[in-house]
Parts: sequence; structure tokens; C-alpha cells
Amino acid sequence: MRDLQIAVVGAGLIGRRHVEVICGSSQCSLCAIVDPSSGAGQFASVLGVANFASLRDLFQERKPDGVILATPNQLHAQQGIECIAAQVPAIIEKPVADTLEQGLELLQAAEAANAKILVGH
Repeated sequence: MRDLQIAVVGAGLIGRRHVEVICGSSQCSLCAIVDPSSGAGQFASVLGVANFASLRDLFQERKPDGVILATPNQLHAQQGIECIAAQVPAIIEKPVADTLEQGLELLQAAEAANAKILVGH
């Protein structure tokens, strides 16, 4: 069985902790960092993985087995919906949304697509 290919979105403190876990795992591999900052590009280069400025850019080039969303809270719901549209399972760091309306939109999209979404807590 091959390793699961995981992309981490957000190269800040929480994203880097997820990267540590992935890199220490025998069951999954880090395939990309998604973050538009120059520091993220340098971090990805050190790790020997691709860096993308956006989920759209990632999904245009490849389809990972899963995505971890470790971005600012206000981006969680929309990025979760992007993952659902690309049919890529996602772990979304808490909170899953910035507003109740965004949370409901994410829920409806996940239910309609029978998507695999997990809240990191």
C-alpha cells in the first residue's frame, strides 16, 4: 500500500505542527504546502515539496489524497467547500467557520456531495 499524499494549507504554527506529524508518519507523506507567503515557499523548498499559492493552483496540478486546512478561521469554510468541489477529503482546524451561515453552507455542501470532512480539535 502506498503512502497517503497529504497537502497542508497554511504554513503557520499549526500548519507546521501538522507537517511534523506527517513527516514523522510511516503511512502518509507531505506532497505540498499551500500558502502564498514567501516564507511558505522557503519552508516547502527545505522540505522538498511543491508550494502553491492557492487551493485552486494545487487542484489544477494534482489531487492529493487529503488536505489539512490550517489557515486563518475566516478562510476555513470557503476552503472546505473548495476541497469538497475537488472531491478531496479535508481536516479543517477549528472553528470550521467564522459565522453560522458559513458553517451551514459548508455542511450543506458536504452533505450534498457525501464528502469526507473532519474537524481538527
